[in-house]
Amino acid sequence: MSATIFLLSAGFIVYVLFLYPLILAVWARVRPRPPVKRFQPRTVSVLLPVFRGAKWLPGKLQSLAALDYPAHLVEILVLVDGDEDDSADVARAFGDPRVRVIELPRGGKSAALNAGLAAASGEILLMTDVRQELEPGSLERLVACFADEEVGVASGELIIRDGRTREEADVGLYWKYEKFIRSRVGI
Repeated sequence: MSATIFLLSAGFIVYVLFLYPLILAVWARVRPRPPVKRFQPRTVSVLLPVFRGAKWLPGKLQSLAALDYPAHLVEILVLVDGDEDDSADVARAFGDPRVRVIELPRGGKSAALNAGLAAASGEILLMTDVRQELEPGSLERLVACFADEEVGVASGELIIRDGRTREEADVGLYWKYEKFIRSRVGI
C-alpha cells in the first residue's frame, strides 16, 4: 500500500514538473494562435486588496495614476481588508477621484476580492497587489488581448525581486520555473 502511494506521488511530481510543461509545449506548436494586436479601449475596474499596505499604497496609487490608458475609463477600488495601519486614510488622501475606498472587516484576500467584484463596474477587471509596480503601458497591452472574443483572461509578467528570506527566495525560484514553462509554450 505504501509503495503504491509513493509511486503515485512520485508520478504526480514527474507529471507536474516535466510532463505537463512538455504537453503544453506540444499543444502550443500544434495549435498556435497569433497574438492580438488591436486595441479597443474598455472600462476597467482595478481591484487592489490591501492589508497592512499603507507604506506601499502611495507608490502603488501613483503607479496606477501613471498608466497610459484613458483615465475616464478606469476606476480604482482600494479594498482595505481590516484597516490596521491607516491604509484607508492613505488611499483617501491620494486625491484621485477615480479611487474608491471600500473598508472591510478582516476576512482575507479572497473575501476582499469578492467584495471588489461585487462593487466593480468595469468591463475588464485588473487584479493587482499593493507591492507590484506596473509599467505605464501594461494595462493597454492587457486590455488589447480582449479584442479576441475567445480570450477570457490575460496575465502580465510578474517580476519578483530577489528575496531576503528563504521563503522569498523560494517564491522567486518557483516563479523562474513558471516563466521558463511559459516561454517554451508561447504564453
